[in-house]
Amino acid sequence: MLSSFDMILIQPPLLSREEKGSESQKIEIKYWSEMEINSGRLLGDLPIEASYGILSIGSYLTELGYKVKIIDFHLMDFMKRIETKESLTDEDIYEELKKYSANLYGISVMTISENRAEYITNTIRRLNNDAFIFWGGYYPTNNDQFILNKNRNIDFIVRNEGELIVANILAQSKSKGVNLKEIRGITYRKGYKIYKNKPIDNIDNLDILPYMNYGLYEKKYRDIIVPRVYTARGCNNSCIYCTADNSTKRSYRKRSPKQVVDEIEQLIFHYKKKFFVMGDLEFLNDLNHASAICKEIIKRKLDVKWWCQVYPPNVNEEIINLMKKAGNIQIALGIETTNSRSLEAVNKMVDTNDTLRACNIIKKYNIQVQAYVMFGLPHDTLDSCIQTIKFIGKLITESYIDTTHFSIMMPYPGSEIYNKSKSYQIKILENDPNKYFMNCDFLGNGIPPYETENMSRYEIYCIWLLALAHSQKCFCKNDKYNSHYKELYEKLGLRDYSIVNKFTTS
Repeated sequence: MLSSFDMILIQPPLLSREEKGSESQKIEIKYWSEMEINSGRLLGDLPIEASYGILSIGSYLTELGYKVKIIDFHLMDFMKRIETKESLTDEDIYEELKKYSANLYGISVMTISENRAEYITNTIRRLNNDAFIFWGGYYPTNNDQFILNKNRNIDFIVRNEGELIVANILAQSKSKGVNLKEIRGITYRKGYKIYKNKPIDNIDNLDILPYMNYGLYEKKYRDIIVPRVYTARGCNNSCIYCTADNSTKRSYRKRSPKQVVDEIEQLIFHYKKKFFVMGDLEFLNDLNHASAICKEIIKRKLDVKWWCQVYPPNVNEEIINLMKKAGNIQIALGIETTNSRSLEAVNKMVDTNDTLRACNIIKKYNIQVQAYVMFGLPHDTLDSCIQTIKFIGKLITESYIDTTHFSIMMPYPGSEIYNKSKSYQIKILENDPNKYFMNCDFLGNGIPPYETENMSRYEIYCIWLLALAHSQKCFCKNDKYNSHYKELYEKLGLRDYSIVNKFTTS
């Protein structure tokens, strides 16, 4: 018998179906293994985080009294790979979808998950022809008309923040019936025409939103999820490769420190979580706000550990001291490159002096440093990339850096660098969104779908591999590993979900 819901929210699988045993994979295995054995491990962007978008919408709708189901195929895929060393199949997805029915289905779609999202959409349509199906997320928001023209089984796109939009649709469905023309913040199809309704205002008072309801996940997934807590929405920065700029229009809005820490307290006492990640793109966007949150955690004497992302110029001793006392154990620094021309082109006002100063302060308080580094930027050359690799290698051997996060800049559809690629001397070679891997984590990797004025796509890829190989050798030489962190990883239950685990599966 089908289980019926008002709304079903879906996260497609995100992990790639990569071939095992390639030379590039061997380099990756050595890199990730040496980093974790001799230095540290990534604690942010883990494969066991919940999808914030669908969880926030689901939590809000549940608070309003609607019956909501979350199907997270990404977590299902991850668990299957760990348990059976096999990935989630289309048949697995079909079997799960046919257990449930709803009047409204929402699918959170990233650029790289479009193919699997299309399969899910088409399967739902075969199983439930009368349901409304929509896509949401940065990728659909910035490419709404393209997506609707491509797949006629998608009824509409929810642009930007979805909580109020979806609540409005469900309210209409319960009363007079849904009239898409009246719903602000969506793009929809009628016949062969696409209509883009007026945008809905961003939610200024974020405190009206409930805390994340992890009870929407089955217990076996809830137990392994690493929570992500957002202290704000939007970002004050304007990096040209980021699609969040277009989606939020850089509208930076903060939650009250009390509400942020109330949610952290709920994670500790209700969900028994010992570790979480701060979800903000830049935790120190507002130093006073970050300081108030840390002071509130300290005041309540909460025993919790956490990770965050920070922009090097914003680091100072006072805030790092507070973050340490509040339980921070690892900071991801957006270093990107040592090439000043590239940094200026992508609107990142940081230099090596900022990086060294930030690393010195953070290490003084025995907090791990994770370095975010990016290749394939405008004005990058082979020589400039090699200089960046050498700089990062030196920081590793001198114990300024504990973990690294090497990526390839990706001109995501909808980003400024994609829309104005010619002016940045970037040539887009492929438009298949499922090949837009940043090569930085567990999701997957591949040859970049573009080239720059100075580097071919293959040179960019090879430089990325060189960065992995050189760093692996530098991690081998790092003999200052703090055993405290190994014990801490075990205590927090994070060792079981090492990024190296991805290489044990197909």
